[in-house]
Amino acid sequence: MIAATVVFGCIAYFEWHYLRRHDRSKRTVRIVFGMLSLLWLITFTVAMFRERISVGSLFASLFEPLQRLLFMI
Repeated sequence: MIAATVVFGCIAYFEWHYLRRHDRSKRTVRIVFGMLSLLWLITFTVAMFRERISVGSLFASLFEPLQRLLFMI
């Protein structure tokens, strides 16, 4: 998780300098850093709950009712 935080920190550093150099508005800065924060939070959440939640079981629970409905017909 430390490596992911360092990578996100580097991305934030380069984004900040790019936005300052090109005189972007405060709204743009908030959008960029808000999205970066959201993506970091999602990455952290997935890393913490990796053992409990698997992508396969998520897809199975999502599409199993649809599959049952299709095979009933």
